[in-house]
Amino acid sequence: MKMSIKNDVIVKVTKMNNFTEIMFSELKGKAGSVSRVDKDHYANTKTGEVYESEPNKKGKSRASNKKSLHNTRKKDKEIIFSNFNCS
Repeated sequence: MKMSIKNDVIVKVTKMNNFTEIMFSELKGKAGSVSRVDKDHYANTKTGEVYESEPNKKGKSRASNKKSLHNTRKKDKEIIFSNFNCS
């Protein structure tokens, strides 16, 4: 399949043995307005206010976060396809 991609988009190319995955986005991400100060505090970079972080509550682990799980599975897929010849 042949497609044309505009010059001003973000492109990510991942080569995995026999597979080549091309992802592109015309949307630009916004810079984060929060940064971690230390283990227990974070700061709003726009206002300069510092807040105390909430401790990790029971049931709110990384495994229960669907986006995190999706990203982990995607990385696993890339590792598998990169290390095994699927022909």
